Amino acid sequence: MAHKLVVKSFTPAPGGRSLHGLDFGFSQDPPLRCAAGVDNRLYVEYESGGVGIELDHTVATIGPEIPNIAAHVIRADSARPESISYLKRHGWPRVEACKKWQGSVEDGIAHLLTYSEIVVHERCTEVAKECRTYAYKVDRLTGEVCLL
Repeated sequence: MAHKLVVKSFTPAPGGRSLHGLDFGFSQDPPLRCAAGVDNRLYVEYESGGVGIELDHTVATIGPEIPNIAAHVIRADSARPESISYLKRHGWPRVEACKKWQGSVEDGIAHLLTYSEIVVHERCTEVAKECRTYAYKVDRLTGEVCLL
């Protein structure tokens, strides 16, 4: 995705729709605030997180780094319904399970590739790094995205 990446400071357009995502556990994926722009660009405004964050530290660790996150719907990993329930009871009442299906990761990558650019705020160093290093391949016969 490096060919789609633009790293720069930006101010979101007023009235834009904020989208929030969260992956649980000891993963390396940071929680995000992003917005799909009307200009066919995906904007990543905030990131937070780290490796090894305990569930009971999630709200206190991530909350302060993403302004007003508790007021927004946060799409979280549906494989952990007990974690979603915990966060709802501890300060994030709008956490919802995201829908997953066989091939949903590949579909997500294909969706990201439809944007003309992925604009990552300069403060989101981990997202920028992941965009620079993420690898995928395209099936030469079908044009479908395949994971490596």
